[in-house]
Amino acid sequence: QIDDYSNKLLTNAVVNIVVSDKNDIGVFAVYTNDKLNKIAYISTIGILPTYQKKGLGIYMMKQIEKICTKKGMRELRLDVGKDNKKTIRFYENYGFIIINTECADRRFFTMEKSLHE
Repeated sequence: QIDDYSNKLLTNAVVNIVVSDKNDIGVFAVYTNDKLNKIAYISTIGILPTYQKKGLGIYMMKQIEKICTKKGMRELRLDVGKDNKKTIRFYENYGFIIINTECADRRFFTMEKSLHE
C-alpha cells in the first residue's frame, strides 16, 4: 500500500524536502493536477519536532502557495484531524476556513484557502 501512495505522489504531486545543515527537517506534498476545478490539495506537511515553532511551517505554506499559483490553482485544500486543535489553529491563522465537517473519514475536517493571483 505504501508503494501505491508513493507512486501516486511521484506521478501527481509536487514533493519538496526542506533541508538544514544537510539534514532533512521537513517535507510537503501538494497535488496540483486538478486542472478543471483548479483546486490544489495538500497531502502531507510535516516538520521534525525540534524545528517546529521556528517559522518553518509558514515558510513551507508560502512555498506551497507559490507552486500552486504558478500552476494556475485557485483554491488550496487539506484535511486535518478534528482533534488536532493546534494544527487547525495554525491553518486558520494562515487563512484557511473549515468548509466540510463531514469528510468520508469522519475524524477529519476539510479546510480551504483561496489563492489570489
